[in-house]
Amino acid sequence: MKKTIIITSVAIILIVIVAGLYASKNILDYSSRALGRSVETNDIDINWGWPVTRIALSNVEISNMEGGSDPVMLSVDKAVIGVNLFSLLKGTLAFDEVSLEKPYALLEKDAEGNANWHFGKNPVAGATLESLSPDDRSDFPVIENLTITDGKIIYKDPAKKIDVTLVTQTVQGQASSEKNLQFDGKGKYQKDDFKIAIKGGNIFRLKDTSEPYPIDINISAGPTTAKVKGTVLDPFELKGLNVKLSLKGQDASDLFNLIGVALPPTPPYDVTGDLNYVQDKWNFRDFKGKLGDSDLHGSVTWDTQGERPLLSGEFISNNLDFKDLGGLVGAPPSAKQEASAYIIPDTPLDISRLSAMDAHITFTGKKMISSNLPLDDFYMKVDLVNSILKLNPIRFGAARGDISSVLTVNAQQEPVKINGEFTFSRLSLKPIFEKITARFGIKNVTDGYLGGT
Repeated sequence: MKKTIIITSVAIILIVIVAGLYASKNILDYSSRALGRSVETNDIDINWGWPVTRIALSNVEISNMEGGSDPVMLSVDKAVIGVNLFSLLKGTLAFDEVSLEKPYALLEKDAEGNANWHFGKNPVAGATLESLSPDDRSDFPVIENLTITDGKIIYKDPAKKIDVTLVTQTVQGQASSEKNLQFDGKGKYQKDDFKIAIKGGNIFRLKDTSEPYPIDINISAGPTTAKVKGTVLDPFELKGLNVKLSLKGQDASDLFNLIGVALPPTPPYDVTGDLNYVQDKWNFRDFKGKLGDSDLHGSVTWDTQGERPLLSGEFISNNLDFKDLGGLVGAPPSAKQEASAYIIPDTPLDISRLSAMDAHITFTGKKMISSNLPLDDFYMKVDLVNSILKLNPIRFGAARGDISSVLTVNAQQEPVKINGEFTFSRLSLKPIFEKITARFGIKNVTDGYLGGT
């Protein structure tokens, strides 16, 4: 959303610059030199007035960076700006009206990660863009009436395989009424259909720092949906974020393509919790919900400060259905493992995403539900650091004893090296074999115990 605001601000400030240089015959040349990009427009019409002067431009185009996927980075069919000149004399920006018809913005990075919205080769442009980005809510210009019609925003990042096109039908806001800011978009994210709907307070409330700013965001990407609703003290710095996040999907591993969090395959999930953001850390606290047929609660933190993002936290299930463990222990993500002869299946681990992040996670199943296996509880501790995954331990309470495994996956080398160790502690044989012996009418089986490594 911040990039959308910056794009709009870029267009507004450029128009103000044009107005200030209207008497010059080299308006477009000046703008081109300032940005280091070609700036063109078919018509400039200024209706001078006090305190509001209206500026109308048609067919404005700003060229893209060299090697960009499209020659044009920013364009608008028609722009009408009502500038409050009195506010400019006081060193602030205020607009009676901002109306943009068919604005187009292409935000992209090249293969080396250079962004086309950085005008770094030109110090004038760099200083201008730095001043456009509000440091906090109080820096946001006053806009009495805002209308954006039939807009398009495209974001491309080939390194992350992102190519998203958002079409904005209408964005409207009025400072003098309760009409809220609205933004709707749709397009493609990777191969999935992508939709986003953003609602906020009116434009006046965006600048008002005395009260939290309300936000209501709905996002869907393929089978994954996210709903965010609450308030934020500073939308530009995400300070004072106080929202509820509801996250729902068919498989938690799909989150990797969306937000970079690498989780194993899971059954369908639906969780809701408190989300806040502090110093590059996203905290999803006290979430509750379902994972397949199991209940699920816990808290996690996504820290983006380090060389690799770090996921830390705990997942807890009071009643954990064995078939819902799925990809957590390498089992098929379905009910097939109910009929399996193996408590820990031999399905190969998916190691393709081990280098994407670090993790320190615990998963606890206080009570296990399994129709065919004598399992009591479950515990797993996961540590992933610099492409080395350690599961120490994976432990099942089983048959009045314990089955434990320590597994290490080293993905720093080719081929990947995997080491494992299994320990059986006072494992009662009677509950393991009683279902088998019952089929043959055998009763009163004498108990025995198994232990070892």
